[in-house]
Parts: sequence; C-alpha cells; structure tokens
Amino acid sequence: MFVSSQSSQSSFKDHTLVISSPGSYGEAANLGADLSIMNNGFEHVGYFESDHIVPLIGNDILSEKEAQGKVTLANEVYTNADSKLTIFSFRSGVSKGRLQEFVEELEKWFTEGGFKTMVILTSTYNPVRKIRVSNTQIPKLFYYENIHFGKIQELTISRQE
Repeated sequence: MFVSSQSSQSSFKDHTLVISSPGSYGEAANLGADLSIMNNGFEHVGYFESDHIVPLIGNDILSEKEAQGKVTLANEVYTNADSKLTIFSFRSGVSKGRLQEFVEELEKWFTEGGFKTMVILTSTYNPVRKIRVSNTQIPKLFYYENIHFGKIQELTISRQE
C-alpha cells in the first residue's frame, strides 16, 4: 500500500494516476515519467510498499544536482496538486505468480485514494519499417496487441480528398 513520506497525508482526490510500466521497450515509460517529474514541478510524497513487488533500490536519478548518495526505492510516488496528476514511478516488477495480488492492492489504493482515472505508460517496438517522404504515403496503420494474443491487428486509414 501507499506509504506517505510527509507528515500530513497527501490528497489524491480527483487525480489522474499515471503508472510507468516496468520493462517497457527501451525503458520509454520510465523515461517519460522521469521527465514529467523533473520538468513539471512534481513533489515526492511517498512510495508504494508491497510484498508482491520485486525489491530494488538505487541512487536518486531525479536529482538536478550531482549525485549525493540518496537512496531511492523502486516504486516511488510523486504528485502535482495544480495539475491533479500523480505519478507512480514503477521501476521493478511484480514477483512471479503474484500479479493478481498486486493488482488487488493497486485497485484498493486507487479506490481509497479517490483517484479519478488511471493511465499506464508503456511502449513497444515497431518491426514494420516504411521509408517514406510523408505520412500520406502510408495507407495502413499497424499496431501490436499483447504478445499473448499472438497476432498483429491492421487498421485502414481512410483519406479525405
């Protein structure tokens, strides 16, 4: 569950909870979360503690100053009250066979915290390479589903003339 690092409990009422997906291709999700935290005035408010998360610690990578040896956890929470955004910087992963329990903990925090929306940042690679001069030369848009579905979906883009 969420553990506050502040003397008073943070209010997440009507916030959007953004979760960076660990292990996304090129760590793009974590990079996006880190850049948002660093550039948009987010404040560290705590961390998410769970028996279902793989333990991990590291040096503070979000410090704008030279590394000072501050240890950070793998699953820290940052918030921006003005924009009503909360970022759950999720850097480790879920222990094998414990995904359901972790999801239940996350759902409980989401509900009890009063969050309005949840967004999960992730990424994928694109093995389809098309050399082109402009986007008008691409008649179709490709996207990938979860690998467990094992198929590529294809959408046709209609052009307005």
